[in-house]
Amino acid sequence: MTSTNHAGHVMGMNISKTLAATAVIAATSFIAAPAHATGGDLAIDLLDDITIAEEQGMDTYDRDSWAPSGWVDADGTGCTTQEDILIRDTEPESQVIDDCSLTFGTAVDPYSGEFVEHDRDAADFNRTPFDIDHIVPVGEAHRSGGADWDADTKQAFYQDKENLLAVIASENQSKSDADVNNYLPPNQALYCDYVATNVLVKHKYDLTMDQAEHDVAASVLSDEECADTIAQPAVAMSAVDADAVDTSQGADSADADSIALTDYEAAMDDPMGWAQDNPVPAIGAVAVVIIGIFVARGVKSKKS
Repeated sequence: MTSTNHAGHVMGMNISKTLAATAVIAATSFIAAPAHATGGDLAIDLLDDITIAEEQGMDTYDRDSWAPSGWVDADGTGCTTQEDILIRDTEPESQVIDDCSLTFGTAVDPYSGEFVEHDRDAADFNRTPFDIDHIVPVGEAHRSGGADWDADTKQAFYQDKENLLAVIASENQSKSDADVNNYLPPNQALYCDYVATNVLVKHKYDLTMDQAEHDVAASVLSDEECADTIAQPAVAMSAVDADAVDTSQGADSADADSIALTDYEAAMDDPMGWAQDNPVPAIGAVAVVIIGIFVARGVKSKKS
């Protein structure tokens, strides 16, 4: 009887481990699409130079210390950084500009593929529908080595146009301060360039990546569709062609290759750490494991 119980227990553990591994990979799979960059350093090469380290805490984080005066004219254009990016990332043919102020302009949001219209003269205009997104978020920079920067370096990072992109506000808010392990844009055609810009900025500022983040970046950039992607500034992702947007879901996309993220080993080596970095996949994995345990017990009961 003891032997039977032990066998059933081992079988349950094996099923659980198998289901957990399946859940980890299935829950963190995505579709990549081709990049169209030429010239410069390959993002995959720069990635090799980025240090892998655990993230720092957010206890000392104060966003105001990164931009005490908000958006400023950091490079002598005569306009604030926000104004420059709004003008840069909207369609020139659509623009009406009053000095530095964009009165009217349209663009296809690079993250979601939605058509966005900025119209200050509209009766219901409250604020611009665009947010200026930091590709590597300010909070992520803090966690990745920026916590100890001096005020000038923090200000330079905050205003750095290579790390800035005008995107639809709702998507920027959805992203929050997530790294590439916890956020990739709905537009799968942007994956190669989005990850490449993350690598460019982290390399430029000597910021670190945690293991899960590095694994995702490596998985994207080593895929054949992204292997030749150049590490380019964020502007490479503006002026999106609506016809090139791909917001399809799952591995059944007709014209995209499925890339399984290489988070499995990290999840197995440090399940608690992985779960903290990946709460949604972790919950899914736990649910699958629990179901697997019940299935295993059911099999054992039938055999008994």
